[in-house]
Amino acid sequence: MSLPARLCIFARAPVLNAVKTRLARSIGAEAALTAHEELVCLALSQMACVPGLICELWIAGATDHPAVVQWSQRWQLPIVAQQGHDLGARMSHAIQTALDESDRAIVVGTDCPGITSGYVQQAAAALERHDLVIGPAEDGGYGLIGLRKPAPAL
Repeated sequence: MSLPARLCIFARAPVLNAVKTRLARSIGAEAALTAHEELVCLALSQMACVPGLICELWIAGATDHPAVVQWSQRWQLPIVAQQGHDLGARMSHAIQTALDESDRAIVVGTDCPGITSGYVQQAAAALERHDLVIGPAEDGGYGLIGLRKPAPAL
């Protein structure tokens, strides 16, 4: 039997002018901050307690930000600091760290409301049979990536 998959829920500390910056250009920084906080809370309410997975809150920015601490306490998630100079490096670090302790790692963002507990469970199950799973997003990107072993360096 395999070890529980580790779910790394990626979020950014909610700091004015540091989140949803492209969105802020059209709706303003305060509205963008509010949208960010609402998206994070929605994602955590949907994914914080996925049965059979070890869930963690991976934060870019201040891990001691009051909202981050509140999210951690409300959803009983350990806080882990994202490490790396860009999103790809931070995701790679999270996956490697998770795979050091489990045989499957899933990274998910908090800005894709369609990613639910059931969606994550399907991804974890798919990783039982496949080395890689990707949850596509409508914009052509992805909102979930899971690996069974570290990706080779390019």
